[in-house]
Amino acid sequence: GADTGIPGPFALLSQLPFFSGNRYPSRYSVMLMVSAAVLGGFGLAWLLEKLNGVTHAKRLPVALAGVVVAGAFLFEHLATPLPLSDFRIPGIYARLAAEPGDFAVLELPTGWRNGARVLG
Repeated sequence: GADTGIPGPFALLSQLPFFSGNRYPSRYSVMLMVSAAVLGGFGLAWLLEKLNGVTHAKRLPVALAGVVVAGAFLFEHLATPLPLSDFRIPGIYARLAAEPGDFAVLELPTGWRNGARVLG
């Protein structure tokens, strides 16, 4: 992304001895998700403890909120096939094939559409 000049939490984290060797903060996402799941479990246990003696009429909004949160979570992680690359043959190749004569074509890869700059 673009450098905004505003330091994020990784700027502080990268100063700590264990984290200073990591150049990619996205590697911490697995531990972040595990920690969030544990905190969510503690929150659910606390909520269920609070609702232990409550009537069904007062539980309904909490149950509906839980269904909405679960639905949002499932929608967030919905795996649908996304088109990643356009595999159609560009029209220039048909025009080159129609050209008379014996010649060679030098194609220079630019890498600006296929992620070669990021992936190498």
